[in-house]
Amino acid sequence: MRYRTIFVLVFLVLLGLFAGLNWTLFNTTASLNLLFTQAQAPLGQVMLIIIAVLTVLYLLFTAGIEGAALIEVRRYARDLHTTRRLAENQEESRFNQLEKFLQGELSTLKSQHEDQKVHQGELAQQHLMALREEVSKLHATQASTEQRLTETVERAANTIAAYLGEVESRLGRSGEEEKEE
Repeated sequence: MRYRTIFVLVFLVLLGLFAGLNWTLFNTTASLNLLFTQAQAPLGQVMLIIIAVLTVLYLLFTAGIEGAALIEVRRYARDLHTTRRLAENQEESRFNQLEKFLQGELSTLKSQHEDQKVHQGELAQQHLMALREEVSKLHATQASTEQRLTETVERAANTIAAYLGEVESRLGRSGEEEKEE
């Protein structure tokens, strides 16, 4: 339990103990001014009812805020999971394209090797250099994609942390305002 909830519960228990010890005084009928009319009622019981209603309203308000925050956090987590899955699929697609490209290049090299044994050394070196360049480009692309994915995940985590901090701050302020009252 959070300290605010514990504080409210302790306060209510102390208030109930106070009311129980002074029950005869709480039941004493008094003349109440209701702005347009006068009424005879036990002032202590009226005040206890008002406190009970305010407590229930506070608990409902707090539960609503926490529920909304949980829903928001779950939505961000789902969005983060979807983004991560899309990024992983894109990476897998790039690796598949690289594999197909390399297989195509290898089959081209084999057919050229059979057709032109004389130029085999020069052509193989040229294709090997081209393949190495392509592989290095793809590795660079992969590294930048991983970096972007990491940055996106970090931004999403920071956003979630900011929203949670804002919710906790609001809950803290509402608890402090009630303490002051």
